[in-house]
Amino acid sequence: MKHRPLAVLLLLAITVLGLPGSATAQDLLARPLPEPPEHPALAALEPVPAPSLEGLEAAVVEQLAEARLEAERRLATSLAAGEPAAAVHLAFGRLGQHYHAYGLLAAAEPAYRNAARLEPDDPAWPFYLGRVLHEAGRLDEAVAAYGEALALHGEDVPALVFSGEVRLEQARTAEAAELAARAVAVAPRSPAALALVGQVALAEERYQDAAAALEAALAAAPAAARLHYLLGLAYRGLGREEEAREHLVQRSEVGVRPTDPRLEALEALRTGERIEMLRGRRAFDVGRYEDAARHFRRALAAAPDSTPARVNLAAALTAAGDRATALAELERVLAQEPGNVTALYNLGTLLVAEGRLVEGIERLRAAVEGSPQDAGLQLELAEALTGLGAPVVAFPHYRRALELGSADERALLGTAAGRVARREYAEAREVLEAGHAARPESGRIAQALARLLAAAPDPQVRDAERAVSLAEAVHAARPTPWNAETVALALAEAGRCDEAATWQRRVIEGSAESTPPRAAELAAALDRYVTQRPCRPPVEIQND
Repeated sequence: MKHRPLAVLLLLAITVLGLPGSATAQDLLARPLPEPPEHPALAALEPVPAPSLEGLEAAVVEQLAEARLEAERRLATSLAAGEPAAAVHLAFGRLGQHYHAYGLLAAAEPAYRNAARLEPDDPAWPFYLGRVLHEAGRLDEAVAAYGEALALHGEDVPALVFSGEVRLEQARTAEAAELAARAVAVAPRSPAALALVGQVALAEERYQDAAAALEAALAAAPAAARLHYLLGLAYRGLGREEEAREHLVQRSEVGVRPTDPRLEALEALRTGERIEMLRGRRAFDVGRYEDAARHFRRALAAAPDSTPARVNLAAALTAAGDRATALAELERVLAQEPGNVTALYNLGTLLVAEGRLVEGIERLRAAVEGSPQDAGLQLELAEALTGLGAPVVAFPHYRRALELGSADERALLGTAAGRVARREYAEAREVLEAGHAARPESGRIAQALARLLAAAPDPQVRDAERAVSLAEAVHAARPTPWNAETVALALAEAGRCDEAATWQRRVIEGSAESTPPRAAELAAALDRYVTQRPCRPPVEIQND
């Protein structure tokens, strides 16, 4: 029995970008954001330009496109919400965060400005705007934006520190000192605030104060090796040359910045579950299964309770050949979510592929119970039951898959085989005739129909001439021993026994490695074609 490739439901565990029509992520991001609805609260908004996508990996482009789609949805439904400003500000703000996370500052800036205008009481948006302007080198504008955030929340330590750093860059040390003092008053143990105090003191050549502040900052953040450089300068200013050299040689570009959930949110967009899921999916789609597994592991590291990440990790491991680990991951999913249909399906197909049919069928049955309208699930359960030697039990699931619109020819062939197993030969012919009419190019359907027309136990179902025509066409397209045997069957039904014997000898010659029971079956058919007249396949049903 052949099975559909394992992990075929991988993408069911990932939100797939749903673009309108034939649009691609690139197309979507290349056009400006639609104008917001006409409303007094939205009148002063700035247009958000289309960002340049040069150098961005495909998964990032898709992530940005999804953020754009979400913004467009919010714009489209804002008036219906009754509070358009509140409904829209998050659309612009979240879009700005996505652009900001990947350095698309020209697009992030107007998005943040719009969010700040629409929700003027939220300090997050002027803070983010300050970061964009700071990174763009527009320092006075950055300080103004940080100032707006501080006007809303005067104890915002990150805004105080970043604003102080800008003023320090501009050599406006008195203003930087004021901001540093405010920051350390709010958070006396903050490494970033202490580092700013130390830098201000260094700029003012107050080396003792600088050393004290930088020592405290380094003790609180020992990995921030750039503080060694600053502390070395302070020691040099104090004439403590040996200590200065000791710290100066440890310098690096790893500095210290304020701990802040807003900054962590930007980092999460670059390294979090969603982007790693997208990268994993893309790697899986091109057959780089080990890379896909690595990305899905990273997604799990970002979100340890993520069921989609764990299901997809199991799918990638399966495709990479590590079935034992894949089984364990799927069992972990089902321990937490016993009804997870995707995990049940993937585990069921994996167990079947491992030869553990009874266990696999149990999982597949549970998957079908959880999603009875899924034609693919019905079909895989039917295939597993057929592999267990239960075609009559499999029949309802083949039939249901066909009723649900399965385009897989196995559903049609399985339904026909189930009808035969139930001795419903006329109904089996109806199924195959319909399938052949709909898919005349299918050799498997034509071959099954030819065999039924040649050898159905009910003689009323047989049609010798049509069986010969179909069988010869199938063999011409694919000259295999099995197809040659069908030609022999059809010729025998048509009374052309000598020709049937000739074809059967070819079958036997091409099936030299057959099992003993199969070899005996082929030999018996040849004997009938040679010695009996008529030589047609036996009829089991006698019609009056």
